[in-house]
Amino acid sequence: MNSFTQPDYSTPSKRTAVFEPGKVSKEAQLKARESIKRPSLIIPTPESSPVQHASCSLSHQQDQFSTPKTNFSTTASPKSMFSTPITETCQLPISPMASPMRSSPTLLKYLPISASIPQQDVESQIEDSLIDDVFKFDVSRSTIIGRGSYSTVLQCSCQDNLFAIKIPTSVKTSKWIFKEMLNYKIFQNHAIVNHWELESLPVLNVYGITMLDRSQYPRIRYGETVPCIVSERLSYSLTTLAESQPATSTTELHIGSSLWWRLARQILTALQLLNDCHLVHMDIKPANVLFDNNMSSFKLCDLTSAALQEDVISEYHTKLQLGAFYDVTPQYCAPELMESPPHYPSYSSDLFAAGLTLLYAATGEQPYSQVLSSVGVPSVYVTECIKKNKALELVSPTGIKRLQSDTRAFNLIQRMIVSRASLAECMDIVDDFAQY
Repeated sequence: MNSFTQPDYSTPSKRTAVFEPGKVSKEAQLKARESIKRPSLIIPTPESSPVQHASCSLSHQQDQFSTPKTNFSTTASPKSMFSTPITETCQLPISPMASPMRSSPTLLKYLPISASIPQQDVESQIEDSLIDDVFKFDVSRSTIIGRGSYSTVLQCSCQDNLFAIKIPTSVKTSKWIFKEMLNYKIFQNHAIVNHWELESLPVLNVYGITMLDRSQYPRIRYGETVPCIVSERLSYSLTTLAESQPATSTTELHIGSSLWWRLARQILTALQLLNDCHLVHMDIKPANVLFDNNMSSFKLCDLTSAALQEDVISEYHTKLQLGAFYDVTPQYCAPELMESPPHYPSYSSDLFAAGLTLLYAATGEQPYSQVLSSVGVPSVYVTECIKKNKALELVSPTGIKRLQSDTRAFNLIQRMIVSRASLAECMDIVDDFAQY
């Protein structure tokens, strides 16, 4: 992404706000580190609140989370990263009392509710993510780069630089925007406290929330102002990358061995980072892995479905009582999530979905595509195939040849989706390949 020139504030005529994504001020980093010393707001770490492997029984998992509620770290805010530096003559950041969140009870009621985080801290973190309204994101001539059930992702511009912006379909669906932003805040806070550079991590770098209305984007409903997530603009998804590859070769992995191993390392690293934050992604699939063509790197995105493990377990019981369950993508769903009653989503089911994503990148075939493309096959048969973990058995002969072209990659996929190895064991395989 292009760099931004720091404005000269020496004279009043040059007081121009400059949007600087990816840069965390020294003051913000200091604030992040000092937040650790405060007794009330700390991000959980594996050392402070151990989470057992997903094979533990539900009752044992509940015992693990019967400890005090998860504390939340108030760290660097996107507002502090993006807003105009404050001088005596230039006071541009949004004040808490003037923010759109404080002044809109309609928006406040769509904030997420967590069993782990006090509601006042949820509200504080969302407020903290608001980008100063001096920065205007132009979506008037934007192209659509993604579309989901509750939102549309567009390319937008600000000060001649390109970004991605996720716009909800209505105020009612803004709850998913707030939920995703809260998850990114949990991740970002943890990263900053540990002195990690956000832009170098294999998780999409999100800059914050900006508010848009119909005057800025005509598809927004009359009278509504909606929160929109602004993030870095990457090239395209893993799905698009795989579909662009020629399907004729069977002598190497579908996206190429070198790129595949880079994907494996980065998606497993992303999982490790989320696990360190106690976040379960719950929707890992090729469409949610983005590719940066300039850096030849991959980033995991879309934390809409993600939640803290404690919240997952809490919501799991509620859903069971109501006869409901989580929305999942069946082709990338772990077998235990299709059982009756289903298991709750976990780090293990995330790792299984990552394994199926790597299988897709290796073969160029969506899991169970041989069954789904067959005429007259009932949906119940597909469900049974998922429950019996037949994804690898149902790969086409051509796909198997591609897998066999790289025995180490084949072994890693088998360990992830057949043996159900741990994340640490999978990372060891990737590390061994790097040394080789």
